[in-house]
Amino acid sequence: MYNLLYVNRHRRRMTQAQLAACSGVSRGTICDLERTGRIPSIAVGVRLCRALDCSFEEVFPIDLSM
Repeated sequence: MYNLLYVNRHRRRMTQAQLAACSGVSRGTICDLERTGRIPSIAVGVRLCRALDCSFEEVFPIDLSM
C-alpha cells in the first residue's frame, strides 16, 4: 500500500503543520502517514483530502485488481 499525501501536500506548498491545522488531523499522524505510506481511516482520509482539495483516490490510490 502507498499514498500520495506528501506529493499532494507539496503541490499545494503546505507544511505538515498547515495541513494539520486545516484538516484537524495531528501533525504526528500526517508525518506517520507520509513516512509509512499507510492508508488512514476513512474519517482521517476525508479530512486530509478536503484540506488538500483532492479526491480520496488522488491521495490514496487503491488497487482494485486484487
